[in-house]
Amino acid sequence: MGLLENIDLLPKVFLILWISFLFAALFLFQRQNKFWIWALIASTFSIASAFALFSPYLYTWDEQFHALVAKNGMSSPFHPKLFPHHPEAIPIPKDQWVLSGTWLHKQPFFTWLMALSMKIFGTSIFAVRLPSVLLFTAMIPAIYRIGYLLFSKRTGFIASLLVMHSAYLLGLLSGRIGTDHNDAIFIALILFSFWAFFEWQCSNEKKWLYLIGVFVGFAVLTKWLVGLLVFFGWGILIIREIYLQKKLRPIKPIMLSLVIAMILFIPWQIYTLIKFPELAKQEMGYNSQHFTHVVEKHSGDASFHFDNISNLYFEHTLFYIFILASILAFVFIRSEWKKLILIFLPVLVVYSFFSVAETKMPSFTAIVIPFVLLMFAFAIDMYTTFLHNKWVKIMSTILIVLTTINLLIKPGQTLDAFGFKEGTKLYTVDKIMRHHQQFMEKQLVNNNKRIVFGCDWNRFAYISWMFYTNDIAYPFYPEKETIDKLLKEGFEIKLIDWNNSIPENLKEDRRLTILHYNYEFS
Repeated sequence: MGLLENIDLLPKVFLILWISFLFAALFLFQRQNKFWIWALIASTFSIASAFALFSPYLYTWDEQFHALVAKNGMSSPFHPKLFPHHPEAIPIPKDQWVLSGTWLHKQPFFTWLMALSMKIFGTSIFAVRLPSVLLFTAMIPAIYRIGYLLFSKRTGFIASLLVMHSAYLLGLLSGRIGTDHNDAIFIALILFSFWAFFEWQCSNEKKWLYLIGVFVGFAVLTKWLVGLLVFFGWGILIIREIYLQKKLRPIKPIMLSLVIAMILFIPWQIYTLIKFPELAKQEMGYNSQHFTHVVEKHSGDASFHFDNISNLYFEHTLFYIFILASILAFVFIRSEWKKLILIFLPVLVVYSFFSVAETKMPSFTAIVIPFVLLMFAFAIDMYTTFLHNKWVKIMSTILIVLTTINLLIKPGQTLDAFGFKEGTKLYTVDKIMRHHQQFMEKQLVNNNKRIVFGCDWNRFAYISWMFYTNDIAYPFYPEKETIDKLLKEGFEIKLIDWNNSIPENLKEDRRLTILHYNYEFS
């Protein structure tokens, strides 16, 4: 079994279901049975759930912050909080957002979804990741429909197979990759906005304009203005139509969608400026700096996102061969220029914009992964149509698609990244993180007036502590004067002793409870 021996039972079950439903989808698609799409959706949900269950703990950065804000949002959705509250006796510096009460570091829609999931299914790791799993699953019929509407049923099917096996997207929804559920949900919403747009173009039904606005509005309410991406290519087409028709009538549909989007995302901006004026202005200023300044040391040169291609997709040389093949496929079919604008142009714009921006993060360009893979699917479909023999065409397509899937999902490398390979640094880290999680889960008590100090054995361990328990937790140890005040206010105080870290004067205080913790595990 190799690496699979170290995977827990439930993820193994989902992996078996993934393979089983995948073969069923391939068989049913070939037989032109309409139930193939349901088999593919079940397969996608299974592999996504397996990835969401690989690591039964919150990742240090950024997932535990998002999860804690979502947990606090279960009781106060319109007041995003990192800490449920700070006792007055504990002085907190205003410039340390990692100790802040109110949390406006990101737009709130994705934490609302996570809070709703935990409200329904309980506070658990899988409930935190479930919205990302569900929206990732929904991306598969969406990318299929886009491929089908623009090109062919085969292109849509191939594109759905490629997207569902993207190791990078699966890594986001598992929480392993930084920005995690914020980007996983953002990418899905952007894709849905394009899907609704293409449905509108093909049917001219007004309901799709409303849906475009809804998806764009929620995308902006997840990760700001890049959520407007669908309007870029659409805007170019409208400018052309206005030029040809000499009328402004073509602008009406896009304005309707834009107004609906604004109705959804602007009220939150106004609300936070009124409710939390100082912090909201600070965060708006912080967000605006991403283009002109290096934020939080996320720097890189103009080639950063191109160097990162092997991380998002696969090895550079093969990637550029696929890109060239895709562009040539568009060139061969000259009538497809509109589709080239609507699919390739967003990719070009995103890479150009974020290459110029001073702040560089790997997931900035991940929003176009579905569109890049759709281009690859179109190229695979087109080139295999030149094969006249039916079975040669089928076998060649299957071989190319399976090879591409293997390149995208990187099975050995991906499983190794989750710490399943014994003797590696990540394997040790995984064991330690499981140990941390088990220790913290045991501390859950029904006491909302307990404060724990010294949660500093792991980076920002106090964040995960507050997620697993009902406590208020801090990484530092308090002064004796602070302890006296807290005890008078009725708080129970506990100190974490890791590697004999508690100051001597606190060890002698019999009013305090000491929890001993070490790293040792068998």
